[in-house]
Amino acid sequence: MATGDERVFISYSRRDYYFAESLTLQLRQRGVAAWMDVLELQPGADWEAALFEAIDACAAFVLIASPAALASGPVQREWQRALAMGRRVLLLGWHRRVHLPAELQGCEWLDFRGRFRPVLARLVQRLTVPDVKASPAGPRPGHGPVLPPAVLSVLVALLLPIAGYAFAIAPDAALDGPEDFVPGLGRAGSAALFALFGLGLVWMLSLSLVQRRMGMTRLMLCLAFVSAPFMLTAWKVLREGAAGVAQMHGQVGQRVLEHLPWVWLLAALPLLAMAWIVLARPPGLLHWMPTGKAWERMRRPGRGLRPSAATPAQALAAVRRYRLLHDPADAPLADSLRALLAGQGAQEQADPSARPVLLLSNRTGRDWLARHEQLGADPALLLVVGSAIGLPSTLGWLWSRQWIDLRRGSLPPSSTAALLPTLPESVTQLRLPAPVARLHALLCALAVLLGLLGYLTTPAAVTAADEASVPMLAGALL
Repeated sequence: MATGDERVFISYSRRDYYFAESLTLQLRQRGVAAWMDVLELQPGADWEAALFEAIDACAAFVLIASPAALASGPVQREWQRALAMGRRVLLLGWHRRVHLPAELQGCEWLDFRGRFRPVLARLVQRLTVPDVKASPAGPRPGHGPVLPPAVLSVLVALLLPIAGYAFAIAPDAALDGPEDFVPGLGRAGSAALFALFGLGLVWMLSLSLVQRRMGMTRLMLCLAFVSAPFMLTAWKVLREGAAGVAQMHGQVGQRVLEHLPWVWLLAALPLLAMAWIVLARPPGLLHWMPTGKAWERMRRPGRGLRPSAATPAQALAAVRRYRLLHDPADAPLADSLRALLAGQGAQEQADPSARPVLLLSNRTGRDWLARHEQLGADPALLLVVGSAIGLPSTLGWLWSRQWIDLRRGSLPPSSTAALLPTLPESVTQLRLPAPVARLHALLCALAVLLGLLGYLTTPAAVTAADEASVPMLAGALL
């Protein structure tokens, strides 16, 4: 392990977690001893005390200077500590242009808002060759929002089908007038309502990605959603010819027939983007996702890299004498944890000197937790999370600890699968055990498949009927 005076401390906002994690692993792969809290802290450790100790011992302090980081109180205390200790501070631009406080304006600046690897090479050079310095940041470093290439590519795959849909319906919508669809509001009111609805839909389907508010699952659903109208229309034309678009409003069907190759292209573009995300797992897209919104399988550490901290399975395997503390409502979950620990040779004892293990779940009462606040002063305390939970900010003695996450079921004692640890904040998100998650995904996929089959196999004469038919009702229910 690198000594303290060789380490590089990585400071970041939790919103930028995936970027910070990837940066840390890439630096380690290139021989730079990067220190990141969740990759180093042992389960049960006190965060702030360990962070300040690492800052005091580091050779350089790297701050991912996103708007979220600059607005974060804990991150502010970290950079103030680094400046007070006289450490070299490097700022990494991320997401968009920022306004730096006066105390950071003289620090070195590197812009990571575009391509990742070229700027990473420059950062490694500046960290490994102390005489090579980056330019000072100044008050407002950067020129404007810059999207990583992966994010820009996905954004194009979202926006082009939306633009194609607008091109297809706009002439008829303008001819009919919006007041024909929203009676009683008048032309101006109806047009304003339609404009707000359209802008809201565009923001939800695409532009929220720019604001880093869209998770990976939602992104895939949006790609499928913008592709579906073109794919279904193209299928109808392929299956029934011109009759497949005969029931479309106004001249939309005629435009579809005139521009059929473009319809196929706009149908395929989002699907190709989905396949690219699943198969290539672009790191730039992972970096862009806020905490807890990316898929775990997209987190690809470099070969041979391991965190210094113990994995959850290793931390549990190290327990020999323990006293289990839990709310009476968590008794069934506590019995499962006892069985897991007993299988690893641990013994439960009432002795106060035994290691305290605190079990939390969505059934744990806040009043019960408040009565055990004195446990926060015990450095040996081990926190185990058995289900998604919600904790108020007043329980800071719990938030400041590293966690062991058992929401997806038991971990075998020899497991090292949990290579990249989970942030404490993410325990508020639902995680299903593997069998339940697979069954849930199967049911959702089956429902979507049956709905599509119901639409694609319904004859055009039936869908054109004014009254509801049995096949149409069945398709709607599916």
